Amino acid sequence: MSTKATDQIDKEIGLRIRLRRTQIGMSQMKLGEALGVTFQQVQKYEKGANRISVGRLNRIAATLGVETSFFLPKTDATGFPSDIVPADKDSLELLSLFDRLQNKAMRQAILTLARSACEQERDLQAIHRLKSPSRRSADLPPAGARAETADAESRSSSGLS
Repeated sequence: MSTKATDQIDKEIGLRIRLRRTQIGMSQMKLGEALGVTFQQVQKYEKGANRISVGRLNRIAATLGVETSFFLPKTDATGFPSDIVPADKDSLELLSLFDRLQNKAMRQAILTLARSACEQERDLQAIHRLKSPSRRSADLPPAGARAETADAESRSSSGLS
């Protein structure tokens, strides 16, 4: 019997299984019991380490209360993903917690905070790039030469030589 290696789609399906399972507050153990597999097997599915048959995916969907298509990556007309799946545990937790918030003002406040944090991080990265010593230092004259050039330009513009 040949075994087929997993690929990116297996990982994406696994992430979506984990997302839905955590959204409804179900443990890997409970999902495994419902499917007749161990929680370790559920972990392998969620990490994309093991492929999932269509029949098993249908059972997972029924157990988690969604259509099977929920787990399949969606693409737009260009073939690029049209939805985003959280890439790590923190992102998944944040999304799950945010999804539970009912208060619209609280949701807006969190979105404003997240936007502000991203802008600050982007600005700090830009400043860091500007301060980086590798920034075209080879294109600049030595520090002493720059000072002499500036002095000479100053004198010539003021009429002094």
